[in-house]
Amino acid sequence: MDISSNLLRTFLAVSEHGNFSLAAAALQKSQSNVSTQISQLEEQIGLKLFHRDKRPFRLTEAGTKFLQFAREVSNKIRDVDRKLKDVGSGTAGEVRIGATDSIAAYLLPKIIARLVRNHPKITIYVVTEIARRLFEYVREGEIDFALTLPDNPPRDLHVKPLAEESFCFVASPKHPLALKTVASKDQLRNVAFVAGQRGTGHDTMVQRVLDRAGIFDYEIRVRISTYEGVKQLLYEGCGVSVLPTFAVQDEIKEKKLVRLKTKGIDLSTTLFLVKRLDSSNTPAVSLAEDFIETSIMRDRERSKRNRGEAKRKATNMDT
Repeated sequence: MDISSNLLRTFLAVSEHGNFSLAAAALQKSQSNVSTQISQLEEQIGLKLFHRDKRPFRLTEAGTKFLQFAREVSNKIRDVDRKLKDVGSGTAGEVRIGATDSIAAYLLPKIIARLVRNHPKITIYVVTEIARRLFEYVREGEIDFALTLPDNPPRDLHVKPLAEESFCFVASPKHPLALKTVASKDQLRNVAFVAGQRGTGHDTMVQRVLDRAGIFDYEIRVRISTYEGVKQLLYEGCGVSVLPTFAVQDEIKEKKLVRLKTKGIDLSTTLFLVKRLDSSNTPAVSLAEDFIETSIMRDRERSKRNRGEAKRKATNMDT
């Protein structure tokens, strides 16, 4: 079966947009050309790929299976294209990075800024999604690698731990629990929480930490889709939330938020870099991967030293 990359691109566009006209606009082709190409593809395969009785079009069972194949082949063609271009330009080219929302918002920007300053010929694309979806993108070749904080890293991908991180319970300094020396599990069960919209990375994170703590009956008072929105609600005293420590370190330092002290609750996590087992990086991807990994590890070591120095200073003041 000889299927051209042109037909695959057309199939992927129709799959994404759900009709011929929108796919044609995205591909800068005529609607009739797109329709003809899909008919040619179905004729070559010998199976119908779309249910066309309703809008948007739905994939048939054969179409759903073919979609994965089309993505993999298209991504491999794109990778070959990128590698050939990179041969002539050294450390230039595109790098596609996946990250969960907290990492994309609070860890990556400064690192990427340093990376592109040092290597201005590299173009970075950051895809923000929940961990499960990022793993799918890595498998399909949609992204080169991902940065996540998963509890159970996938076994069919190469998973490299980069740094030990932690979550924390945070609230306004005026919140009643902020006055407690240690917040107990019972006290946490009886407060309202601020969380992300259902299914978002933050919502998953709150559930994960509270489940691990054995806290199952709790009230979600407000759901909001952004981390900055969560923080603003906490400033206003709307409740307690769970956030990665790196996402609130500035607010804690400035005393806008308080990190609640807890006992008997595992708040540890690990920052992982995830990529395909058979990944063959372009020079640009290898450079970006090494740069990000080194930067994260260096930043964590610097933070540890700063915390150690702060503790020593506090001890010296007490004595």
